[in-house]
Amino acid sequence: AVSSSVLISRIRGWTDSDWDSADARLAGRGLLTAGGHATAAGQALHQQIEGATDQAAARPWASLGAARTAELAHLLKPVTRACAAALPYPNPVGVPAPVTG
Repeated sequence: AVSSSVLISRIRGWTDSDWDSADARLAGRGLLTAGGHATAAGQALHQQIEGATDQAAARPWASLGAARTAELAHLLKPVTRACAAALPYPNPVGVPAPVTG
């Protein structure tokens, strides 16, 4: 199986050197350990970024309302299935498992 970091680096078009440099910068900021794992500060920053992203992403959906959101979700089903087929689950970007049926 391909590791999360390898999958992300491939998606971004990064070389191993690019990835190693990014790891070093994050470790230098106290966000990663020498082994490449998130520190407590790294985990806290990750949660802060995810929360802000989720809040920003929810705004357009909230303005649509329930009925129009359901209609759009139905219209986007072929696109979501194609994305799920191209991006394995579980994946490092948090895309949920595709719903079948």
